[in-house]
Parts: sequence; C-alpha cells; structure tokens
Amino acid sequence: MEFSKNLSEEVGVCEYLDYDYKAFAQLNYDEALQLKQNTATPGVKNCMRNAIRLSENTTRYRNLDIPFCHSSILGYRMFLLKNLSFMIGSIVFGILGDVFGRKKISVIVAILWTLSTVCLSSLPDFGASEIFFVATNCFNKSLDLLTYINLLEISPKKIRFFAVLTFYGRIVVFVFLTRFSDLLNFDWNILLHICFCFALVSLFHCWYIPESPRWLINHSKYKDALEVMKEIIGYVPNEILFEDEGTDTIIYWDIFINSFRYLRKRKIKTMTIMILFSAVVGFIEETQVLRILQSKIDARGAIVVSTSRIVSFFYAMMLFGAFGKKYGLFCTLMSITFVSYVVICFRDSSSNIDIRVNAFLLMTTCSAEMLVYAYLPDLFPTFLRCTTLGMIFFFSSIARIITVELIDWTEVMRTNVYIIFFVISLPGFFILKLPDTTLADLLTTRLFRV
Repeated sequence: MEFSKNLSEEVGVCEYLDYDYKAFAQLNYDEALQLKQNTATPGVKNCMRNAIRLSENTTRYRNLDIPFCHSSILGYRMFLLKNLSFMIGSIVFGILGDVFGRKKISVIVAILWTLSTVCLSSLPDFGASEIFFVATNCFNKSLDLLTYINLLEISPKKIRFFAVLTFYGRIVVFVFLTRFSDLLNFDWNILLHICFCFALVSLFHCWYIPESPRWLINHSKYKDALEVMKEIIGYVPNEILFEDEGTDTIIYWDIFINSFRYLRKRKIKTMTIMILFSAVVGFIEETQVLRILQSKIDARGAIVVSTSRIVSFFYAMMLFGAFGKKYGLFCTLMSITFVSYVVICFRDSSSNIDIRVNAFLLMTTCSAEMLVYAYLPDLFPTFLRCTTLGMIFFFSSIARIITVELIDWTEVMRTNVYIIFFVISLPGFFILKLPDTTLADLLTTRLFRV
C-alpha cells in the first residue's frame, strides 16, 4: 500500500491521499498506526463531513473516498463554515422573527434544524454534507438568537431548564465524547444523532414559550401583550404609564443600581449561572478542539477567552447603567476602533501585545453583542440590528480564534484581522443619530415599552 507523497503543505489546499480503501478497511489497529507513523504527517486529520474522527483506537474504516487535511486547514474550514452560518442565521432569521413573530419562526427553525441534522447524519456525500453542516449551524444559531431573547423577556420558569439544555447540552456531550474518545470506539454519526435529540428538545420547548410581548405591542396586540406580561410577572408594571423619553444627563448611576434590583426580581441569577457555565464549558471546548486538531494547547489563551466572557457581562451592565444603551454600544464600538488602530500602528514595537489586545477585543465584542442582543431592540431598525448582531458574532469568533491560536495566523493575516476590526467598527459613529432613552431605560420599561 503506497502513501501519497503529494500532500500539499500550503494553507488552503486539501489534497486526496492515494489510499487503497478496500485494503485500508481490512487493516487492524497496529497496521493502521504503523501506516500513519510512516506518513510522517501527524497533523493529518479526517475532513469528511467537516467532522473529526474521534477515536484513535477504532478499527472500523469507511470504504469511501475520504479527503484528508492538515489540522490547521481543518480548523480554518471549520471556523469559516461555522461562523459564516452563524452570521447568516442571525441576520436572516432575526429579521423574519421580528416580522412574523419570534415564536412562529423559532418553531420553524427548530423543525429545519431537526431535518438538517437528520440529513447531516445520513448522507454519505461529502459535498452535500458540507451544505447541511452549514444549514445545521445556521438553524442552531438562529434558534439560540430567538429563544435567548425570549428567555430574557418571557420564558416561564418551568421552560428555562429546556432552554438551558438546548443551549449547552450539545456542547457538554461534545466535550464528554472528545475527552474520553481514546477509550471509545464509535462513529462520528453517533454525535450527530445526539445533536438530533437536542433539536427535538428545542422544538418541544419552542411550542411552550409564549410570543414576545414586544412583538405583540409593535403589532398593536396590546391585550395579548398584557396577558403575557401578567402571566410572567404576575402584574402589569405601572412604569409603562409614566415613561420619560430621555434626558440630557448621560451618566446616571441610579439606573445601574435599579436595574440590578429589577434583575434580581426577574431571576437574573439564572442568566448569571448560564454565563458562568458557558465560560467554563467554553474553556474546556477550546482546549478539546485544540487537542483533537493536534495543535499546541495554549492554556493561557483559553483562560483569557473564558475570563473575557465573564467580564464582558459585567462590563456591558456597567456601560448600560452609566451611559445607557445608545452610548454604551457607542463606547464598545469606539473601543474596538481605537484598540485596532493602536495595534496596527505599534505591532512591530511590542511582541507581547497580542494576548492582551485580543482579550480586550473579545471582551468589548462580547459586551457589544449583549447590548445589541438585549438592550437595543426598540432603538435599532430590524435590518440594522440583525446585521450588526451577525457582524458582532463574526468579530467575537475571530477574537476567540486568534486568542487561543486555533489557526496558525501569519503576521500579515493577523494585521489584516485588526484592519477588518477597525474598518467595520467605524459605523459606530452612526449610533449617535439614534434616539436616546437613558432615563427611561429601566429594565421594566425596556421590556414592556408601549
């Protein structure tokens, strides 16, 4: 059996290895391990379906034309396919959710996610699997977007468990299977079938989440909105009758204090626990992905990513309380602009700037994501808000990737990333043209604005 010597080392190229697959399928583990050692390319990974062959001890091989890639190329493709689908989903289905109702669209997206997961786990064709991989991630992120907003606004206590299970269940299963993959002997499709189960769970809890009261109010369905509000918090807040539309004072710390008081009433501890859990699981996930891709694990970078996620929540709340939603988002985007510009100017003079700068960029992009997520639905037009949210998803993914060095970025590529950050954050100046509702920005009136 001859191993092809034509495996390209160039980034972006994924060539086929000339295996005799029928003979390869008959190999035992020792022979396959010896063959792999003889290739002198330990970074080669199975790229089929954009998935990773988890178990190194498996003796089962598919008699298929399977492409093999270097781990850095695999990481690059996974990054693009996953995050581009996140961006598309947040824009398209975010707009549809605002137009037709978040409950209706979330149910439709959950059904599409279920179907795409079935297709992804059953289709053997590599090209078709790539399409359904993008579709699955697109529907998954869209469902997160729609149900996350509903979780903040209206999710009943009995449904929150299913929401949390949907958000983090797949990640927990992924971490568990990859952590103990060396002791297991299973096919990657098992994980896809588990993903299908979580898609069914998401479909279940989507049926029981009521429609967004903000969407009902915007469509003049005031009676239905009041019924939903009364069902959730037990009463109709009086603040909606005495709403002050703005102030000339930018800094108003009482809003920050009052918002936390109200958040405690709204079971914000659930959201805090979810954020902390996300940071911990995210740290494990990053290190596991690096281990699977046979890349050097930078524990410091993974710790920075997790810490930035936690700090970004409190940073966003501080900006919200001190400056309001308009100037809070403006500060985050202008911070990205300033830091990116400084890095572009002084990259050659400091070799230790990357980890600190990436941590700050990640914190600000996550904070901007939260502000757009929960604080700006009544200020941003639908298209502008969903488009901005999609771009911020992409920004935070880039910051996370270059922080943990999942991809072997060259100096030129890193500089180009900071240039992209700088250029795309410039439209933050247009936020100054949005109306300011700083004094009226108590969370009660924000959630139930008439």
